[in-house]
Amino acid sequence: MKTNDHETPAEYERATQSQPQGQIQIVVLDRGFVFVGRVTRTDTEMYIDDARCIRKWGTEEGLGQLANGPLTETKLDAKCTVRPQLKAVMFTIACNQAKWEPHLKG
Repeated sequence: MKTNDHETPAEYERATQSQPQGQIQIVVLDRGFVFVGRVTRTDTEMYIDDARCIRKWGTEEGLGQLANGPLTETKLDAKCTVRPQLKAVMFTIACNQAKWEPHLKG
């Protein structure tokens, strides 16, 4: 069933909610893609809302260093919504919500 520009009623409901959903996490996908955003997950799906691809880490101590927010040398792509296949998710990293929040707004 298609509701407006969304594939299902569940997607429509998610799109029309005013409060940000999900905890901010770094999500590492296969083929080298790394995103940060608001992650929600069901048994069969994952959504990364307000997702930004981390194009350049800019770290000296690896990806985990970004859990406390981006660094001066970190490069982020424009925001989007990502819906990866669960089999493509390698791992996630919990993030400091307050440090990442300003980078996911707007």
